[in-house]
Amino acid sequence: MWRPVTGSTAGNSEHQTEIMIEERIFSSAADCNRAVADSLTSSLRHTLETNGQASFAVSGGRTPVGVFDLISEVDLAWNRVHLTTIDERWVSPGDEASNERLVRDHLMQDKAAGAMFTGMKTGHPSPDLGRNECAERISRLPLPLDLVYLGMGEDGHIASLFPGSPALSDNDAVVVPGVAPQEPVARMSLSLDALAQAQAICLHLSGEAKRQVYQRSIAADADPNLPFAALLARRAVPVQVFLAES
Repeated sequence: MWRPVTGSTAGNSEHQTEIMIEERIFSSAADCNRAVADSLTSSLRHTLETNGQASFAVSGGRTPVGVFDLISEVDLAWNRVHLTTIDERWVSPGDEASNERLVRDHLMQDKAAGAMFTGMKTGHPSPDLGRNECAERISRLPLPLDLVYLGMGEDGHIASLFPGSPALSDNDAVVVPGVAPQEPVARMSLSLDALAQAQAICLHLSGEAKRQVYQRSIAADADPNLPFAALLARRAVPVQVFLAES
């Protein structure tokens, strides 16, 4: 059952309001994966029926792999789904660290093999030099994005937007370059505005460390430099949060 969360958006701790979150908690990762997969495919199906096409931006990392494997088995009009990633390391699409490779290996399989994919990595030597081309690619997708599937790092980052990053206040960008503090590999990320404007957002978390940083992000006195807190402050409709306790 969905649980609305009460609190205040970042920078507005004087008043308690119902912030834009609907939360579900699961005791096992497998149950959580199934619920996330069901929610995402339901949203995609509704969007396809309503609009005839759908734009879907997905997270990388370990957490979504089980969800991707489940979604790939769902019978949808995948040939009308525009897929992209919410961020990308500036490596070859065939590199093991590439989010594009993760999506192609786990999501664009079986019934989902026909989805249309737009990659963020360009042929430029750096994200700074490739930013304009990447922004142009993303701008050709149906915008605002219909569905965004987010994860969160133990340090609180979403996409490649890290706590305290100047990119959190870049209000005019579609994509923003950056570097992970603990992993000096250049990256490209959807901007906070591009994420916040999406029609629907799903945040998928697992484990105690991520649960704690999530709780800090939705607290009444949340630090606005936490990316999820900054996202909620710009968000007009609820974010669905799925949390696996183990």
